Amino acid sequence: MPDMTGLDVLKWLQINPVPGLKVAMFADSSGTSLQPKAFQLGASFFSSKIVDSDELIRTVRSLQADLEPTSE
Repeated sequence: MPDMTGLDVLKWLQINPVPGLKVAMFADSSGTSLQPKAFQLGASFFSSKIVDSDELIRTVRSLQADLEPTSE
């Protein structure tokens, strides 16, 4: 991303919250040390960019399910 890192975006979102937004952060293998900070700043999911398509689909569906209203 030009001009901002993923952590910069998460910091910006703390100041400018978007209700209901789920953030999935992907980093190269050298970025795995960023995982604790990403979760601290509000990421809902963190993974290496090296992810198989089935895992990515499961992740997106899981995040989507969290957004769907429950009928109570």
